[in-house]
Amino acid sequence: MSIRNSILKGCQPSTFESFYHYYFNSFIIIIKTTTIIIMDTDNTSINEQQDIAIVGIGCRLPGGSRTPQQFYDQLLGGLDGISEMTNDRWSRSYIDQGYIATDRAGFLDMKEWTHFDNHFFGMLGKEAASIDPQVRLYLSVLWEALEDSHIDPASIRGSNTSVFLGQMFDANHHMLAQDLATMIPQVKSMRSDSSIKASYCYDFRGQSLSIDTACSSSLIAVLQGIDTILKGESDLSICGGVNAFIEPKSSIQFTGMNMIGKAGKCATFDESADGYVRGEGVGVVVLKRLSKAIEDNDNIYCVIKGGSSNVDGNWEKSSPTAPSSAAQHLNTLNALNKVCLSPSDIYYVECHGTGTPTGDPLEIESISRVFAGSHSQSNPLRIGSVKSNIGHTESTAGVASLIKCAMMLKNRMLIKNINFNKLNPKINLLNGEIKIVLENEAFPDDGRIIRMGINSFGLTGSNAHIILQEYKTDIIDDLYINGTQPPGPGYLIPFSSNSQKSIDSYINMIKSNVESYRNKMTFEDFVRYQSQSKTNHPTCKKVIIAKDWESFSSEPTLTFDKQQSYVSSMAQLNSTPKTSIVMVFCGQGAQWSGMGDRLYQQCPIFRKSVDTVDRLLSHHYQYSIIDRLRKSNDKEIHHPILAQPATFIIQVALVQLYHHFGITPSIVVGHSFGDITAAWCSGILSLEEAVRIVYLRSVAQNETIGSGRMLAVSLSYDKFKERFQQYDTIELACYNSAESIVLAGNEDQLKLIDQQLKNDNIFSAFLGTPCAFHSSSQIETKEFIFKNLNNIEYQTYKPTMPYFSTTTSQQIIISSQLDAQYIYDNLRQPVLFQQTINNIVDFTKNDGNQYIYLEIAPHSTLSFYLKSLLPQGSNIQSPLNKKKDEIESIQSCLSQLYFGGVGVDFSNQLPLENNSEWKNRTRYLPRYQWDTEYLLEEQEAYRKIRLGGVTTTLLGHCDSESLNSYQTSIDVNRPSYQYLKGHKVKGKYLFPGAGYIENIINAFPNKDIHIHHLQFIAPFFLKEGAPCQLKSTFSQSSSIEYQATFQYYDDKLGKWIKSAVGRLSINKSN
Repeated sequence: MSIRNSILKGCQPSTFESFYHYYFNSFIIIIKTTTIIIMDTDNTSINEQQDIAIVGIGCRLPGGSRTPQQFYDQLLGGLDGISEMTNDRWSRSYIDQGYIATDRAGFLDMKEWTHFDNHFFGMLGKEAASIDPQVRLYLSVLWEALEDSHIDPASIRGSNTSVFLGQMFDANHHMLAQDLATMIPQVKSMRSDSSIKASYCYDFRGQSLSIDTACSSSLIAVLQGIDTILKGESDLSICGGVNAFIEPKSSIQFTGMNMIGKAGKCATFDESADGYVRGEGVGVVVLKRLSKAIEDNDNIYCVIKGGSSNVDGNWEKSSPTAPSSAAQHLNTLNALNKVCLSPSDIYYVECHGTGTPTGDPLEIESISRVFAGSHSQSNPLRIGSVKSNIGHTESTAGVASLIKCAMMLKNRMLIKNINFNKLNPKINLLNGEIKIVLENEAFPDDGRIIRMGINSFGLTGSNAHIILQEYKTDIIDDLYINGTQPPGPGYLIPFSSNSQKSIDSYINMIKSNVESYRNKMTFEDFVRYQSQSKTNHPTCKKVIIAKDWESFSSEPTLTFDKQQSYVSSMAQLNSTPKTSIVMVFCGQGAQWSGMGDRLYQQCPIFRKSVDTVDRLLSHHYQYSIIDRLRKSNDKEIHHPILAQPATFIIQVALVQLYHHFGITPSIVVGHSFGDITAAWCSGILSLEEAVRIVYLRSVAQNETIGSGRMLAVSLSYDKFKERFQQYDTIELACYNSAESIVLAGNEDQLKLIDQQLKNDNIFSAFLGTPCAFHSSSQIETKEFIFKNLNNIEYQTYKPTMPYFSTTTSQQIIISSQLDAQYIYDNLRQPVLFQQTINNIVDFTKNDGNQYIYLEIAPHSTLSFYLKSLLPQGSNIQSPLNKKKDEIESIQSCLSQLYFGGVGVDFSNQLPLENNSEWKNRTRYLPRYQWDTEYLLEEQEAYRKIRLGGVTTTLLGHCDSESLNSYQTSIDVNRPSYQYLKGHKVKGKYLFPGAGYIENIINAFPNKDIHIHHLQFIAPFFLKEGAPCQLKSTFSQSSSIEYQATFQYYDDKLGKWIKSAVGRLSINKSN
């Protein structure tokens, strides 16, 4: 195979021409190193199938960035995220004495590392306090990245999602292991469980690796994530990096290696660059195959075409940590080759750009070798580095660059490089063919596709290069396209969090920034985001009713709450029992003339259903039931020929309204007439057939007006028989509960019973109906029912859900059970409501589900009985009441169903959206608000080292208060001790005798001291370049007298040598 074919098989013809023209020297290198790259792709269309989309980003970066949009906005403004160290990080003595080069770095707020929401992740405080703070923050940022992806973490638990995390250091290892005797036992081996901790908490079951290739770690992690997707091992990959330096040791080491610049400024490409500035951060990207992201209607930041990684080996390196321009050059070529692109296809390169005098020129040299001749002064290759803004975030550096580039591609804008004044003379920009971006620069509008390369190099020689491409779509992002009118009563907007503090903080943050949001997204975008993209936490929930930004932010807003009553965690998101609905349909008696009118006026779904059923009924009645209902008087409203069809209309409309919100029953049951609506809801009857039965049933029962009355009584049937045996014409019409029945029969006899009960303070009340339903008076309907209902048409062979009959108290198994005989029995026989509910409870008690009983009625009638029939604490919803506003009642009910664990689909309040632009617009919204507390385990011994710092006095730090002992480390090259070089004896630095006196004075501040005796025993010589240890001990011999002992440590002998002793007395200062 020829070199040409082996290297460029599958690439466009133009690729080789430019490759050959500009890289003849590279061919020689390739031949010498026998590196022959073979591509298996035969054409670019196959290559495009390998494209990966970035669909979500999470971050914490210097400057306070908490979201990718915030980071981008800060970069646009010339972000300088370098700040001075705060005193809670480590002692300033490390800087003052030169152990750490500068007090400036790209710090995160120390609270990001010290505080954690352990309850959210299901951890005990003690466990969480000893976990690496980097890993803890990573767990939180990972959640936010999934939020940004509009992916509910609960929906991917147990999936093959892979996790790759770049991490160089253990942030708290020294804090936990300084004193071996008090170490906390941990099942942990350095960084082995960092990524796996995320896989455990989120229940991801794909590959999970922590990667340490130093500064290229996070970009190598991205390449690994891409690989698992392309191999089909994962559908989703979570990749990123973490970096923290909350204690001083790593900064001391880097200062000792002359890596950190003293200026505390990252001057990438500038002649003033004196070393890099350290930076902290966490960055996470969510990756998915591009074709799947398009199919899922994801918000796509950009496309990763591919990339490459290699190592320097010992190729043109002056030391193990020196960069290899040759290896960097070859790696970039490999990356271009893999994605079948030529250098001229690249518009911008995000450089590693650490701001070091050696690294920057070598990197630009490698870039020049790749891109020389492919660009021109009029069309230069643009370059920049985010490290000028936030410092070198080390193992987060690669993903930080990736986030910057993804946001530039998304917003079609190059971000300016800061801290540049004069080009490093060692850097060659090829006479303008390479251009440093020094001002924000919009992408050209000439139709070309913008592509970018990203460099990330590890300290020990691991190189990564990734190539990005903008994602173009024909969709126009216009806030006012597909605008929708909010429903009259407003939208129901759901909120949920794992704690009360979190949910309140989130809502308050949005309300406080409404003016900013209203110009970036529609209110409907916000409602859609809350309805479709937020995780449903079971612990704390709210529903706010609002129709626009103004009503949402104003006070008071109508709000329904579920207060926190228990502690939960993300592990319980998919583990709570399923909540199912038992729809309980009322019979005649709940109707009233204004029922459903408010819902009809304000809810289009309800109105459409009412109009449909009313139209079907009018074919039989020859008039509008709704019109008759609205004009009815107190008597007419109780006539079966109006009450029953009107109730049926409202029940069907309520079922459709609930269905619109995704609420469907698992079990149905109907009380008396409600049995017909239950039969329709179960699927046995079509709406048309149910309407026919309603009509015939109401006509038949209307003929029984005047047959008697019905009386509700708070007695059991046995007690009634015991007390009222003489009333043999009174029949039992309903068993509503153990202590509640309904009687039917002669009105005069019922009045006598009613009076006796009232005399005994026992509740009784006449029902409004002028008929004696469920009694022998209904026999006259039999002929009519059998004549007209002997040919019922069934929609299904059997119910589509469990359907319980209050006529038999049993389940209807086969549709044909609901025949003319059944309809007649439903009129004639007593209602077995109590027995039926008991059977439903038995039917459901062992299925592991939770049940909410939802009464479907225009006015609450059955909930009173349900409370006595169901187990204590059962959730019963009966929203409508003639004395309450129907809209608010339904809103409250939907909220309570949501609080109870029902999957309420609030997104159906909005029209279907076929593009992802709303996802893009809602990127400005805040992420989950964490309910954190201080959780950082640290041994006291190390805390003293971290915050006490190095000694700066001759006395030093107190190492034992009980022994009154002090120890200092004297390095005559450090600023605080350089003056000691002035005391020389025979060319050696001798610790002065006055130094012992100074230590005595400083050990007893503000005291009168009488030194009785001070004897010099052995000379204490100080060595240049080597810290010398001096211990000063003051042993109390009486109430005012002390024995002073001074010792220095002899490295050669390996023991403490007594250098001076003394005796002194102490008096309080006058």
